[in-house]
Amino acid sequence: MKKFVCKRCEDCCIFKEEEEAPLVFYWEKERLEELALKRGSSLSFKEYLAVIESNGDRFTYIYKWIIDGKCVFLEGNRCTIHEEKPISCKMFPIIIEVPGNRMYLSLRCNWVRENAEQINPSNFPQIFDEFKIAVKVMGMITEFLKIASENAWKVEIIR
Repeated sequence: MKKFVCKRCEDCCIFKEEEEAPLVFYWEKERLEELALKRGSSLSFKEYLAVIESNGDRFTYIYKWIIDGKCVFLEGNRCTIHEEKPISCKMFPIIIEVPGNRMYLSLRCNWVRENAEQINPSNFPQIFDEFKIAVKVMGMITEFLKIASENAWKVEIIR
């Protein structure tokens, strides 16, 4: 069984449709904005998963990073923020469906397309080192939604 090895093809860093855009946690959004500002660039985000507390305060936990075309941090086939890139980029080609908390593979990845016949859910952990990251992300989202429920916060998914 082959292990996943990124082919450095850039497909994960070029976006044609908004639904392909990566989801980022609020702390990642803030850091991405800082990094972009240092480069003289600006980024665009949309709320994705937010809660409204009983006092009316709103808190956005996850944003959708709107990238029109090539990611501003991509130079050639190299990520210039590799060490600081968001979790969704680190775990690609694994995608987490929010709020469904379902894991699937992106067919935008050349390696996934070329090896699709060998891949099934039972062998994800053996093929993808990124699987561990995805499981942690699923746990973080589950815990956040549990806290929201316990506090009777209204949960909003903005698509």
